[in-house]
Amino acid sequence: MPMFHFNLTSQKHDPDLKGIELANEAMARLEAAKFAGAYLRDAPELITMGEDFGVEVADENGRRLFAVKIVLITG
Repeated sequence: MPMFHFNLTSQKHDPDLKGIELANEAMARLEAAKFAGAYLRDAPELITMGEDFGVEVADENGRRLFAVKIVLITG
């Protein structure tokens, strides 16, 4: 199974050095959404005005496949 890395991108960058094996990229998309939600549940202050929060998903070679971005928009 392919290895996927879920790298946190926001005010702080937290690379996923371990990664997780998943069946395919579709499963990695679901996992990225769950990871983002769980992370924000524990640290909601990461969403601030004008800053975004994201999870970039990379393959085993470090190539970015896609990203989940969450941005606070007012007004």
